[in-house]
Amino acid sequence: MKLGKQDPKEGEIRLTPENTEDLWHIERLLQVGDRIISKTWRRFKATEDDAGEKKPVTIKLLVEKVEFSRYSNRLRVTGKIISGTPEEFVQQGAYHTIDIE
Repeated sequence: MKLGKQDPKEGEIRLTPENTEDLWHIERLLQVGDRIISKTWRRFKATEDDAGEKKPVTIKLLVEKVEFSRYSNRLRVTGKIISGTPEEFVQQGAYHTIDIE
């Protein structure tokens, strides 16, 4: 796992998982109430009838659920959106799941 920027005063740390074992460790570190920031994709619909298209966004999420799936080699982090950019594609207070692979 690559350890990036750390800010002990703010309680921030940047992690980059490199293998499945790293995902398992991150699952053990994350707790309900933590906040994570990640680049992800979110479906944007112009109208209700529109199927929508996926847009790249950066989301800050309040963690409510963390689950590691060892068979699909993925860590799923679910929670409420606190903030995000670009703002026109991110609805504050909506739920989102970030897949870390």
